[in-house]
Amino acid sequence: MQVLFDPKELTFKDLIRHYLTEFKPQRYSTESTSQYRAAIFYQDEQQKREAADVLSSLGYSQEAAKSLLEPAKVFYAAEQYHQNYYGKFTAGAGNK
Repeated sequence: MQVLFDPKELTFKDLIRHYLTEFKPQRYSTESTSQYRAAIFYQDEQQKREAADVLSSLGYSQEAAKSLLEPAKVFYAAEQYHQNYYGKFTAGAGNK
């Protein structure tokens, strides 16, 4: 998922902190090439340092931080039926 944000409204550190408090990512050696793996993609070295700082402040080891941080590459939007997945998932949960 790609998240666009206005750094005047929300800092990158705050965005990463919020992400990490809502979702506890873990990486395993078998996930190194999976398209579904947990990762934090950074645009530049400053974002990489900021994300690593947040990971450290939340108790992630250097090794865990290293495995979660990756440079951003070309982003491809998912097919239409995958869009708003969370909204579709939570809307369906209320109908059960």
